[in-house]
Amino acid sequence: GWGEDHKYLFLDAGPLGASHGKNDKLNLYFAMGPHQLISSGGRGSYDANPFSAYTGSTYGYNTILVDDLPQQRVHLPHTHTGHLPEERRWVTNGRFDFMEGFYRSGWYGAEKKIEGVHAREVLMVKGANPPETTYWIVFDTVEPADEEAHEYKALFHSRRDLAKIDPETQAFTCVDRGAGYRILPGHADGLDCRNAKGQMDPYVQGWHVVGKNRAPMNTAEYSWNAIGPTTRAWIFEATPLPATWQIERWDWGEVDGTATLTVHHKNGSTDRVERTRAGASSRFQIQSLDTEGNETASHEIRPLSP
Repeated sequence: GWGEDHKYLFLDAGPLGASHGKNDKLNLYFAMGPHQLISSGGRGSYDANPFSAYTGSTYGYNTILVDDLPQQRVHLPHTHTGHLPEERRWVTNGRFDFMEGFYRSGWYGAEKKIEGVHAREVLMVKGANPPETTYWIVFDTVEPADEEAHEYKALFHSRRDLAKIDPETQAFTCVDRGAGYRILPGHADGLDCRNAKGQMDPYVQGWHVVGKNRAPMNTAEYSWNAIGPTTRAWIFEATPLPATWQIERWDWGEVDGTATLTVHHKNGSTDRVERTRAGASSRFQIQSLDTEGNETASHEIRPLSP
């Protein structure tokens, strides 16, 4: 729907486009009714200044940097148009939606290039009483082509003014002007969150730019280190003000290639999401339980064919 309390998450999983393309593959936006919650760093002018470069690069969007390096696909013609679209999964029903996208063109700097694949899988859990009970789980998996240690940074640019970080869970909360949202990491092991608002060095970060005008903006920067494939999960929850958060707590576990995220709601119901790697893809098992432990919804999302 299009009501003031209805919630939306948008994922950019398509090709670059024929012109005015940016290195923002797998960027996401988050909104509720008329409220932009997570957006980009804006749009700069066409002169050569660091803020214009920022708004046209990965740094100004809501995706992942590898060793502080941005995506680079503008110079690759095969990424520009969608005549041969990549295979992606899209699922929708009364209780769950699922979408995914892939970035395969590497991360580049002046003296360094990192090859690899970033997969972003987005699960919308509608709940028993949408839009009030609706939230999203985003899984980010990066598989570098090497076995070296890398630092990863997931960026989320906020259009809300009042921000805080929970030092225990690393949850990032912003509330202001009629709406609020939270980013809840699936687990905080080895994870650090900071607000990169108004950063100038070593590169521009945490600004909202419109033409030649700019202002600092709250920007969650989640960083962690890993060797080989790495996966992180994020829960996105939105609320009108005064805040009425539906999620009370969440648990994360990993056993033999299967990650399990259990979300506990304040009304006593739970959602359980199991994600198992299956070759280059993944399998999801989703189950919702009411306050008595009875199953109210379930769904399986099968992996892409090899």
